[in-house]
Amino acid sequence: MRMELQNPVLDRLAINPSDLMADIAVGLYMDRRITVGEGAEIAGLTQSEFRRLLGRLNVAAQYDLDDFRHDLAVLRERGVQ
Repeated sequence: MRMELQNPVLDRLAINPSDLMADIAVGLYMDRRITVGEGAEIAGLTQSEFRRLLGRLNVAAQYDLDDFRHDLAVLRERGVQ
């Protein structure tokens, strides 16, 4: 998907399109609207790169009780105890 953004403020700031997409992905992740995988895809990064970006920006990992339960269920399905 290609977007053309015509905005004088963005033009004045000379924001690189890749950086803009990374900023959008980080913001959506912080708002708990997307996962790390989705953020990485939006930003055009691998999941590892996106996690490192989040770390550099001091964005805490989002991992709650539901995430833990899901991970535990997956491990049990795979026979890990």
